[in-house]
Amino acid sequence: MAQERAVDARILADQGRSVAAVYLAGYAVEYTLKAYLQRVGRGSPTSGQAGHDLRELWRACGFRLAALGDSQGNRTYFVEQWHTGVAVQ
Repeated sequence: MAQERAVDARILADQGRSVAAVYLAGYAVEYTLKAYLQRVGRGSPTSGQAGHDLRELWRACGFRLAALGDSQGNRTYFVEQWHTGVAVQ
């Protein structure tokens, strides 16, 4: 599923549909982290908001957010801010 969502995200990005691309890329990351947790025998939330929290999934994997960041904080921002909820402006 992670690979399929990543391909979908790339197709949408190539079409200039960046919002949908980011949304599906977030799912690709989520599924990848959950697959890792399953592989190493750690549980992960399977439903609700916690099941989509990339920051908590990242930490559950034992990864540090500092290791993810670049000089502008772009990669860290994605993990810290991506969610499946509707954005309210």
